[in-house]
Amino acid sequence: MKLTATLRRATTANANLPINIGAQSFEEAFGAANTPENMAAFLTANFTPEITAKELTEPYHEFYLVETINDPAGYLKLQFPADDKRVFTKSAPKILLWTMMCH
Repeated sequence: MKLTATLRRATTANANLPINIGAQSFEEAFGAANTPENMAAFLTANFTPEITAKELTEPYHEFYLVETINDPAGYLKLQFPADDKRVFTKSAPKILLWTMMCH
């Protein structure tokens, strides 16, 4: 059976999904190389409802949820340059693929 993934834009209504997926993925990837205190400090500073809700309403952030059979499988965070800080290549502004976490 071929597994199909769908991509849909995240909203403030599902802001908890990037937080949960991101924190779990980060801890799995980097937990063994860090102290529990360092991990807790990083997760608390970066994966909070307040931060994610704010970024979801900013025009230069976009979050997309990756789902397989209606189950969250990951997320993608894009950051576009703010209008006053555009960094142009020869043809277009750069877009930062900030995060891609899967579980």
